[in-house]
Amino acid sequence: MPTQQTPPLVNYYAEQWPRYVKLCVDYANAITQFSVGELAAIRQEDGEGKAYWGVFPQQCENQLYDNLRKQAENIVCQLVSLATESFTPPGVTVEIKPKEFTDHFLPDKDSFLGFDPASVWNALAEQYGGGLASETAYQQNAGKIVSAFQIRKGQPLEIKAGAVILNLTVYIDHFDAKHFNRKNLCHSSREELCKLLAALEAAYSTPFGNPFHRHPAT
Repeated sequence: MPTQQTPPLVNYYAEQWPRYVKLCVDYANAITQFSVGELAAIRQEDGEGKAYWGVFPQQCENQLYDNLRKQAENIVCQLVSLATESFTPPGVTVEIKPKEFTDHFLPDKDSFLGFDPASVWNALAEQYGGGLASETAYQQNAGKIVSAFQIRKGQPLEIKAGAVILNLTVYIDHFDAKHFNRKNLCHSSREELCKLLAALEAAYSTPFGNPFHRHPAT
């Protein structure tokens, strides 16, 4: 991907990550020296057999690894979010799983300097750029519609006045129905219905035609 097309945030992460790693390593080494000095002072006063109940942390290496891994994961998630916004048109959202990229690009314990945010972005651009994200998003939306309405291959669909009639079962919150005489949707149905409405809206605006034709279930 040409440098001039790379978002500024990607360049920032790529430039600053080595500096961030160095600062974290230097800090961990400095803290370790505090605990080493503290242990020496305790043993000097109370002898070698004295239990070490110091206040400075001794496991800086593990804390360093956890911190660097977490921050690298955060960068990947941020780049995935940026790709979702950059590669899809308004009103359409592609679902990109950050784990797919963290599994591939996050380094081993002792090589976090090898983590390269620019490589993550290039992989995202290759997989979802150039209109690929839009088509993937429409396919994902079609899958949501097929799954929500339990449409099966070869299943006849009811059509009236040129419109396809689809029925959806939702669940009522029994507590509200019993105690407040209100038929409110339960939380899980509200969440799924919101996702389905977004998928239907995206399907309505798709430039690829009927989304069901692109779903492997049909």
